[in-house]
Amino acid sequence: MVKDEIVEKKTFKDYYQSLDEERKKEIRNKFLEESGISYPTFYSKLNRENYSLLERKVLETICQMTFFW
Repeated sequence: MVKDEIVEKKTFKDYYQSLDEERKKEIRNKFLEESGISYPTFYSKLNRENYSLLERKVLETICQMTFFW
């Protein structure tokens, strides 16, 4: 692989923590709406990095990124 082709991948947790508060709120609320999980469950999953395949796809769609799971 050529050096220019190396793409740095982040975990969703790293990405989420790097955002400003307004963007965090926007992503969280979209995810809660689309996944149907509760607010406390979102933060539990964030801390444990424990997402189902469908939840991962929803997060990647919302953020328009591919994460390292």
